[in-house]
Amino acid sequence: MTTSPVRQFLKDHGIQEVEAIIPDLAGVARGKVVPAEKYIEEEGMRLPESIFLQTVTGEYPEDDSAISPSEIDIVLKADPTTIRVVPWAAEPTAQVIHDCYYGDGRPVPMSPRYVLRRVLDLYASHGWDPVIAPELEFFLVEPNIDSDYPLKPPIGRSGRPEIGRQSYSIAAVNEFDPLFDDVYAFCEAQEIQIDTLIHEAGAAQMEINLLHGNALSLADQAFLFKRTAREAALRHKMYATFMAKPHAKMDMWAPYIAATKAYIVNAEKKIVFDRFHIMQHVLKAVDEVRKKEHKELCEQGTDILKGTKYLWLWSKENIPIWRKDQFEELRAKDLKVCRASAIKENLRHMWDYRYEANMRKYFKSWYFWATHSRLVLIHLTRSRYPVRRCL
Repeated sequence: MTTSPVRQFLKDHGIQEVEAIIPDLAGVARGKVVPAEKYIEEEGMRLPESIFLQTVTGEYPEDDSAISPSEIDIVLKADPTTIRVVPWAAEPTAQVIHDCYYGDGRPVPMSPRYVLRRVLDLYASHGWDPVIAPELEFFLVEPNIDSDYPLKPPIGRSGRPEIGRQSYSIAAVNEFDPLFDDVYAFCEAQEIQIDTLIHEAGAAQMEINLLHGNALSLADQAFLFKRTAREAALRHKMYATFMAKPHAKMDMWAPYIAATKAYIVNAEKKIVFDRFHIMQHVLKAVDEVRKKEHKELCEQGTDILKGTKYLWLWSKENIPIWRKDQFEELRAKDLKVCRASAIKENLRHMWDYRYEANMRKYFKSWYFWATHSRLVLIHLTRSRYPVRRCL
């Protein structure tokens, strides 16, 4: 009798345990861990069909009409092309991705791999062969066992967490070199083909791109990579999360805030406005002051504010050398935009504080100044949310 590829792999690698897995609709690995001997006997297993309705939080939707009311089991059959050694396991362990079928041999229609195969069949019917290259973004965060507390960026080699935006920073990536050494080693062992590693805009936000290729193969690699990144992070006492905005930071759009309050428990205590969006609103207010004052001065016959928009929006240290004299000249005049610019610049110092109590004290003083300046900044400083968690 011919030995199956899966059996041969388990024998060749001395595998003791098998992680038989499937991706659910959210890309979470579901399945069973079984002794290799038992897996060889059955070469497959069963799982409840309802596994595809389970959410990332373990809940189930009220509408379960997509599955059989009998709560039947589905049959899992291994795809031998996906079997890999689990490089972080203490004992010789293999993982293999399975396809899902009903007892009569029909594919389970909501199985993610089957959904993708159907899409690829539609392309094939036109003579097309899609080539894809996934970009996988994730955040590294400190271990957090209490969901009531916000996530924090982890401590890197420098001994300090990231607090600002570090897009494409090589130094910021190097902060976590030991972690990425493990990520690369684990990926190589699983034939996950990494192309590029970059630092994204968020604090400890990373992006890894995979080499382009066959869509199903790359989908499997992306699925395995999520497990790999999390396991590598745990080795270095960090978490890796693929949530879009794990730090609960948000912009100041009223409908977004309202929706958050409506659907997030204790949202009032969890809402955080990040520095980027806070300063974006303050800069807009400064420009409103400039435009209004420019109109008033033009009516008086002077256009000294013409062409000065970015003088007031630039951070003081970023004003070009060739425009510094002009800036100092205007600062010497009693202009409303000068006061607005000073208010903006002083707000930036708030993020220099490392302790919330000191930060709150500074913000209270700044807030009084801004709201008593009789400038249009007042409507942008009424919210107390920004001081809740900007450290």
